[in-house]
Amino acid sequence: MYPYLETPWGRLELYEVMQIVGAVVAVLVQMILLYRKAGPKRCILFSTLFAVYSLLGIYAGSLIRQTSYGKLQGGNLLDSVMAGEGRHYLGTVLVSTLLCLPFTWILSRILRIRRQEQEQCQRAVLNSLAAGLLVQHIFVRLGCFFRGCCYGKYYRGPGAIRMPGGEVPYPIFPSQLLEAAISAVLLVLLLILIAKGYDVFGMMVAGYAVNIIVTECFMDQKGSGMIWGITIIQWWAVGLLLLGAGYLIWQKPWRRRRRSGAS
Repeated sequence: MYPYLETPWGRLELYEVMQIVGAVVAVLVQMILLYRKAGPKRCILFSTLFAVYSLLGIYAGSLIRQTSYGKLQGGNLLDSVMAGEGRHYLGTVLVSTLLCLPFTWILSRILRIRRQEQEQCQRAVLNSLAAGLLVQHIFVRLGCFFRGCCYGKYYRGPGAIRMPGGEVPYPIFPSQLLEAAISAVLLVLLLILIAKGYDVFGMMVAGYAVNIIVTECFMDQKGSGMIWGITIIQWWAVGLLLLGAGYLIWQKPWRRRRRSGAS
């Protein structure tokens, strides 16, 4: 759509700019949510875990994209994944979901957080991470919109868009904007629940997975691998949904925790 941003320092790719800005804003949101529960030094250290998840998520996201579209570097899956090409943000959410608990526990031990404070700190970290992941996802999908990738199917109804100079000459469904909008609504809902004292990480994971499953139906799926009529990316999202369900069962988010002093 509008892939470049002209600046006094040269031309910048808007997709990369949105990714960087999204990561910075996501970390700031996490630090704000963590500040009251973890203190200034701890909130900085726990927020840096997001950088670790994002870095590892590049390779996980590349694996998801390569297995979905088969665009391999030299026909080798490992080389293609390590090159970090064609990544999907689902990889960052997946890595964060799998590693957030062990990484939080390890950092808590390093910081020598007292046992009676660890549960409160853990829930504060998970809540802040849930918000941060959604914030960056919104920016990533807006970046996709500006670059003109991950575009929707042929569509002539209300809200249809065209891609000037893009890959397709016909009107398409604004799937990137729909996905960003759903994440924005989910983010607002979770922030309200965090303020009321609920645990929301499981809700975020499950909600993000459902968002991917639904919006993939509106995306152009040329070249996408399918199993039983379902795209491989959607199958990855189904796996993430199961992880989110596990967190929901473990966290029991319908129980408000404010009275115990937790986030």
